[in-house]
Amino acid sequence: MKGGAVTGPFLVNGCELPADVPRGVADMLPYFEAGNTAPALEFLSPIKGPALEQITVEIGSGTRSAADGAALYDEDVRKQAQQLGLPGW
Repeated sequence: MKGGAVTGPFLVNGCELPADVPRGVADMLPYFEAGNTAPALEFLSPIKGPALEQITVEIGSGTRSAADGAALYDEDVRKQAQQLGLPGW
């Protein structure tokens, strides 16, 4: 925090925000404090499907349902893991 402005709530337990955070950060805090957030995909999975961007665009535009997109992404990740030669895929 000494090097720049706070741009969002911290995802690390024990790191407290100062009282004078920007309004946008203050507006996000209730969602984080209530547990209504989740880490981004890159923090949960070591494998990223190369078609993620296209799949999310299709879901966001209504071209593909969320359930279909999730299944397609699961298949995309499986193929990526196999191409990388990762065990267990």
